[in-house]
Amino acid sequence: MMMLGNGKSKLLEAQDNRQTRDISTCGLDRNAKAHDITPSLLVFGGLCVVRIQLRLFGSGNKAFIRSWVVAITATSSPRCNFTSTLSPTHSPGLNISEIMDPRPYHVLSYGTLLGTQFYQSFVGGFVSFRALPRPQFASLQTAIFPIYFSLQSALPVVVALTASYGGQVLGLSGLTAPENRLNTLLPLATVTVTGLVNMFVLRPITTNVMRERKRQGALAASTMFRVRRSINILTYSETRDGKRSYDPAPHSKEMLALNKKFGRVHGISSLVNLVSLVATIWYGAMLSKKLE
Repeated sequence: MMMLGNGKSKLLEAQDNRQTRDISTCGLDRNAKAHDITPSLLVFGGLCVVRIQLRLFGSGNKAFIRSWVVAITATSSPRCNFTSTLSPTHSPGLNISEIMDPRPYHVLSYGTLLGTQFYQSFVGGFVSFRALPRPQFASLQTAIFPIYFSLQSALPVVVALTASYGGQVLGLSGLTAPENRLNTLLPLATVTVTGLVNMFVLRPITTNVMRERKRQGALAASTMFRVRRSINILTYSETRDGKRSYDPAPHSKEMLALNKKFGRVHGISSLVNLVSLVATIWYGAMLSKKLE
């Protein structure tokens, strides 16, 4: 019986050693199981960078885009292949569990979100409005807003994916748990939804109104030019004010209606952006209470 017990214990010990060796060949420790979300997070972040690059520069910078595509492809490979390149056998002293820890990514993504919102809402917009002529300011904001709203919609998703407790990712089940619904899920979902509303609903409406106001001003100027050439057009020109939308009054009825519509839509967009900023600060306050 003693020999049988010793043989059984040796068999169990051999199996345990074999399992440990199999895990070490992939460059992972037992604590890395809690961080399976990190490769997916890197894929998501890479896709966001590629999208912003395409929006900013089109397809001109092909080398940059190609490098990101290669990085995304490598990251989305099986876990063993991904982590084997980071294993301690290749980089002495490198702790894989620290690299896979979601907490640094969580803090960095939240800081980027809050900084982007604060700068665009209270610094960049006001400074550019004061420093640039109105047409150049409108062109600048038209180019910035798609990128800003994209970041405002994507970064909360990254923050939610990296939310953790004790270094272990919460996941969807953890985010929907009663203790996390109000302090984590609700504010992050609010930021994402408000960014999407501004991006796909309010921004197109605002752009169309701005285009109509510019067309209205061009028609008015053209009409006033023709008045100088022919008195017969005078009756038609009286329905136009011959001024740009931001020139002093009086304006035509059409321009007044467009200015009113633009002010209403722009006010709603600003209010939605303010709600998003408040939700971001709210989550930051909740996050600060978890610091040790």
